[in-house]
Amino acid sequence: IRLVVNTATLLSRMAVTLGIGLYITRLLLELLGATGFGLLAALGATGTMLNLLTPSLSTGAIRNMAYELGRSDAEHSIRVFNATMVLFGAMALVIFCAGLLAAGPLLGALSIPAGRESVAAFVYLVTLVQLCLTTAATPFAGAVEARQAMGQVAAGEIGRSLLNLASVGAILVFEGDPLVIYSAALLVATLVRIAANATIATLRFPEVRVRPSAVSWSEV
Repeated sequence: IRLVVNTATLLSRMAVTLGIGLYITRLLLELLGATGFGLLAALGATGTMLNLLTPSLSTGAIRNMAYELGRSDAEHSIRVFNATMVLFGAMALVIFCAGLLAAGPLLGALSIPAGRESVAAFVYLVTLVQLCLTTAATPFAGAVEARQAMGQVAAGEIGRSLLNLASVGAILVFEGDPLVIYSAALLVATLVRIAANATIATLRFPEVRVRPSAVSWSEV
């Protein structure tokens, strides 16, 4: 029964997020224009290039946390979680440094309209910060998946889509460059989503405890 419920939950999440995503794409194309939308997509793609290792590390982290949960060793599960926090924190730092070093060549390789160079640099930096924050917070999301709390996973993804939609709405509310406003709103949305997910995971799951003293370098 649990498998059926989890599958139905994930399929429902997929349908909802896909619908919202398509609507967001349409709105952004209207509000940013073809040039602005293309620039946003290009900058987002360059940020994604820096995140090649995170998915495989995330899968490994989920597997390790699920294994420790199966052993029913609460203290060791906490050590594994904190070791995972250190690993992904270090990965986020590496991505940030690599992103800063690659900023010049990547931005230089793009066809940026005249007078939009500063906007493109701002959007790239904000995208990089979002990527690093998401990477550093991966252990919290991994703990939720290791627990097979697919209801929380689905709710988080739908909430993320709604926050992204609200970020588009910020373009209509605030004055200024649409790309700058949208990027800043997305950063705020990312912070809200990460904080909410971390708080709920900490309250629900006993192994999700940030304890620097519990870090075992052998686990890392």
